[in-house]
Amino acid sequence: MIILKKAFTLVLVLLTTFYFLSCSVGFEHVINYPSDVPMEYKYCLKPNKGFIELFWGNEKPTHQYDKFFQIEVIGEEGKNFDEVLFYFKYIAWNACADAIINVRKLDYRSIQQGDSIKIIPVEDKIVLSGTAIKYNLTTQRDQDWFDSALVDSNLVNYSPPKENETLPEIGKIILFFGVVILFAYYIKYKIENLGKEDNEEE
Repeated sequence: MIILKKAFTLVLVLLTTFYFLSCSVGFEHVINYPSDVPMEYKYCLKPNKGFIELFWGNEKPTHQYDKFFQIEVIGEEGKNFDEVLFYFKYIAWNACADAIINVRKLDYRSIQQGDSIKIIPVEDKIVLSGTAIKYNLTTQRDQDWFDSALVDSNLVNYSPPKENETLPEIGKIILFFGVVILFAYYIKYKIENLGKEDNEEE
């Protein structure tokens, strides 16, 4: 029985480790491209020099622009607003956006399910949503403005963590080995008990 208790304790430790792993990552993001987005936008491989603007609510840029994609970033419990906001900006910038308009803080998250989108209320999480854009710099004045814009070195030097979609696989591996260990201890316990019963009968 003591062996079984130790095995249960080990499995509990493994599952607790998985829980803290899931908390430590703390970010997810979703990008949805419209069907008419230009191919050179969608398959952009090189972000701009390190510049991105945010426009909250109904604010709009003074320069012409093209809508690029919808973005949603989810910060898990334990992440503060500034951390989620920076990650929000980073994901859009890294996907070659120049700015994000219609930025909003949401109390729900959206999940694509086939052709429909499922809305799920969230608690203890920060969700930011917006529309990423690329500036349409048609004049030399526009281009000069963009070239002189301040660079955010934090964006350029940031190394993003692996996101939560990798965590279920980690959880499966941890849980699998936990169950194997528990089963092995159970078999050992049964064999030892059978041995004791045989000795008692003799």
